[in-house]
Amino acid sequence: MSASTWTESIAKKEAARDVLSLGQRFGEAVAIVVIFLVFLFFINNQIQDTGFFTSEFGTTEMILFYGSLLFGMFPPLLRLFLGRRNQVRPVDVVGNVLFVIAASYLIWVFPFDFSHLSDLFPESLKFLLDWITNDMVVVLFSFVIVIVIIASVWTAFLFILVRDRLKRNPPASIEPISQ
Repeated sequence: MSASTWTESIAKKEAARDVLSLGQRFGEAVAIVVIFLVFLFFINNQIQDTGFFTSEFGTTEMILFYGSLLFGMFPPLLRLFLGRRNQVRPVDVVGNVLFVIAASYLIWVFPFDFSHLSDLFPESLKFLLDWITNDMVVVLFSFVIVIVIIASVWTAFLFILVRDRLKRNPPASIEPISQ
C-alpha cells in the first residue's frame, strides 16, 4: 500500500466518523462532568489542607495544574456543541501542548504528596488510592507525557487529512466546512 493510499484510507475513515452520534455527544458530556469532579476533588484537597499539596504548590503550580485540568473540559465541550470531531482537533492539540508543559514542570518541582491523596475519602474507601506513591506518579506522568506528544502529532496529522477530505467530499447530511 502506498503512502498516498494509506493516508487517503485514513482520511476517508475519519471523515466518515466526523459527525458525532447522540451517544457520542452524551459521552462528551460525561467527560466534562468527570473532569469537573476531579477538579473539585483537588480544590477540596487544597481547601481542606490535607497535605496532598506541599509548600512548593505556589501560584505558578496552581495555574499550571488547575489551568490544564480546566482546559481539558474545553475540547469535549466544543465536540458536544458542534457535534464534530475534526473542527475541535486543533483545540485538542493546544490542550495537549498545555498538558505537556504543565506536567513536565510539575514533575520537575513535584509539589504533591500522594500519601495524602485519599485523605478526603471515608476510611473504608482509602484503599482505593492509598497504594499510589510519588515515584509511581512521576513514572506515570513521564509515560503519559510521551504518549500525549505522540497523540498530538497524530491529531494534527488527522486534522489536516480530514479537513482536506471533507473539503473535497463533504458528507451529504451536513454543510461543507469553510476554513
